[in-house]
Amino acid sequence: MYEPDSEAVEAALHDDRLVLTVKETAQALRISENTCYELLRQGVIPHVKLGSQYRVPAWNLRAWLGLEAGVPPPEETPPTLARKED
Repeated sequence: MYEPDSEAVEAALHDDRLVLTVKETAQALRISENTCYELLRQGVIPHVKLGSQYRVPAWNLRAWLGLEAGVPPPEETPPTLARKED
């Protein structure tokens, strides 16, 4: 039986990372990595592709889960990267 690493799931959803790996996303959703890859390929899970690698924006994952559960989208805005002024 599949047992997610609860510490990894907690860290993936509640730290300051902007993006999650496929493994972290699969653990957070409690699905297999193969299923996660398939859902990413189908465009079901919101993602970005960096080269050949999938990355899932953490904020988008939480918002998507809420929408799938029928919860209104959060009023907060997604985190952004601040640009350094020269």
